[in-house]
Amino acid sequence: SVMFDAHYTPDALADAMVRAVPGGVKPKIVADYAAGQGSLLVAAGRRWPSANIVANDMDFGVAEVLRGKFPAWRVSSSDFLLNSSFGRSYASKYAGKVDVALLNPPFSIRGASRVIAEYKGRMVNCGLAMAFLMKAAEQLSEKGCLVAIMPKGSFFSSRDEEAWRRVSEYFDISSVSENDRNTFSGVYATTKTVLLTRKRKRHIESLEPEKVNLHPSLTFIELFRGRIQMFKAVGIKDSAGLPLIHTRDIKGRVSLAGAIKINVSVGLSGPLVLLPRVGTPSLSKVVVYEGPQPIVLSDCVIGIGCSTVGDAHAVAERIHSQWECFKEIYGGTGAPYTTISRVEKMLAHLSIQRLPD
Repeated sequence: SVMFDAHYTPDALADAMVRAVPGGVKPKIVADYAAGQGSLLVAAGRRWPSANIVANDMDFGVAEVLRGKFPAWRVSSSDFLLNSSFGRSYASKYAGKVDVALLNPPFSIRGASRVIAEYKGRMVNCGLAMAFLMKAAEQLSEKGCLVAIMPKGSFFSSRDEEAWRRVSEYFDISSVSENDRNTFSGVYATTKTVLLTRKRKRHIESLEPEKVNLHPSLTFIELFRGRIQMFKAVGIKDSAGLPLIHTRDIKGRVSLAGAIKINVSVGLSGPLVLLPRVGTPSLSKVVVYEGPQPIVLSDCVIGIGCSTVGDAHAVAERIHSQWECFKEIYGGTGAPYTTISRVEKMLAHLSIQRLPD
């Protein structure tokens, strides 16, 4: 049979997901809407042997295997995100009655980077995995909870930002585990396991993070994202040109000695706080460039322009002191990366504000 993004959950991770369900939960109905080989539901059956197990998978052949292997389960084969398909399935009869949903949704299908999904009667643009999570959340009972594996990039991408905001109005979202790139056979991706539990109605609110109370507030002038790709720089090398700063040139300090020089007419002068845009976040790579010598930033570097050298050092020190918080803006299914938008939001969170024009 044809597999649809079939990256099955390892048994150890399945057990960990089941253990993440709060101890007081005694589910009558447990469901998985992308059941695959059924490892999540097998783990659920071990913990809650009296629970009714509901399995759905898009692949008819996979569903047939599950029916033969687990005759006590309620098994359906339908396209979970397609109402006309899922609405005819046996699994749809449990809408609003599921006490625990376990989910390892499709997240690596090429060409399916964005879908339009419905949540609480409103249409939301999001990624495929996020669409699965939202629809699974709508199947839950009044006190139901959801444990889901999500691509790590979902938590940082602008694509899923609105969807997470809407989900967070109804659910508390907590991290269960970070799963490395070798967790799933056949796919090289970092993922994160999260637990969704319903908010009490009187506490339903938007998930806007509280600002860190840091005083005095600091300021910066502008954010700059480098645009020169290193492989293209080879064609514009010029010994009399401006230094091109790559992530390898920032570690504890800015090193101009090893930087290649390129033929461009305009560069950036200090004071700047430089940090990597791409790559594993490292405290040593958040550095101040004081020099008047104009430099050019590669596309792997972001610069924070400041009014004075003192301001630049103050901004860098604030980032250093709040590093555990700041490094959360780096994410992605493949290589970690951040964006200008994420940097600006985190700077505001750390009471570092852009100067008004």
